[in-house]
Amino acid sequence: MEENRDLPIQERENDPLFINEEEEEELYSSISLLDVINDGFESVDKQLKLLMREFNSKLKYDVKKDEQIDKLYKELRGYRENLLIKSITPMIEDMIFEIEANKKRVQQLKRKEISELSPEKLLKTIEDYSEEISNILYRQGIESYESLGKIFDGNIHTINKLVEINDKLMHNTIAKSIRQGYRWENKILKKELVDIYKYNSSVEENGVETN
Repeated sequence: MEENRDLPIQERENDPLFINEEEEEELYSSISLLDVINDGFESVDKQLKLLMREFNSKLKYDVKKDEQIDKLYKELRGYRENLLIKSITPMIEDMIFEIEANKKRVQQLKRKEISELSPEKLLKTIEDYSEEISNILYRQGIESYESLGKIFDGNIHTINKLVEINDKLMHNTIAKSIRQGYRWENKILKKELVDIYKYNSSVEENGVETN
């Protein structure tokens, strides 16, 4: 390039390798542009590598996190199962004991003559059995309830029958408890089955409807 500059202008222009100032500026501009583009590619490449490292790091973290969550879930499930077993074991043991005791009572009744089996004794046996079952539930925090004379509440009562009455004050109150309800702490396990009073002005005090 320097050799061409030493030649006369006419000869330099005829030289196929000759580059004038304008072309030289364009060449340097192109080279500069290529440098900028190359620098841009290098910058993008660095950013991609950085993002890839961060992605791989996050991926490893997520995998580890998932493993920890799975481990905690298994531990929680095991704890819940153990807690459930511990909570129901006493009731199961009581039920087994009562079943075996009832079997003995049945065997004792079978050994007796029919003439010895009075209705009173049979009723007493059934009542005792029901009482023992109630005691088992009570020891687990399960209580029975009756609401005779109280206002009907759909959250704890189920209607069996409506009893019409000519008394506004008795309207919607419990006339009779057909079956006890059962609750465990604040949760209703079984609603009480009840008959409730329904006001009817055409019904006389003796329950006969008037025309």
